[in-house]
Amino acid sequence: MSTPKKNPFVQISILLILIVSTGFAGRKILVPHDFPTIHAALGEADEGDTVYVSRGVYYENIALADNVALIGQDMLRTVIDGRRLGPCVLGADGALITNFTIKNGLTGILCKNTRPIIERNFIVDNKGAGVHALISLPDINNNVIYRNEWT
Repeated sequence: MSTPKKNPFVQISILLILIVSTGFAGRKILVPHDFPTIHAALGEADEGDTVYVSRGVYYENIALADNVALIGQDMLRTVIDGRRLGPCVLGADGALITNFTIKNGLTGILCKNTRPIIERNFIVDNKGAGVHALISLPDINNNVIYRNEWT
């Protein structure tokens, strides 16, 4: 009985498909393991990447990146504190923000003609609105938004 011959064309094609398909997968960036701040991690993220944030209080104001997911480890213990220096979070098109407590900003999340996905966040104690949308409406699902001074 003879063993079947392996076609080199099939082997090369499979290898090429594997290489190309892994090129489309986004990176996983960990804060504070890979970058010390959320702002620094989002600055290095490309479309399709995911930024995972460990529990802790992050005293910063951030701008989401287009088509980048920002995921907190625990909704109540992963906190973005804006220190009343502006909006805690500035929205971006196709960006996802989930599992955070967003507090102490002039605005919790500001969406200027952008359409981020805002899911499962606790948006509280902001001087202005919890979520302020100008021109276009973001996708807002399953958030707790209260005790903000405006809306």
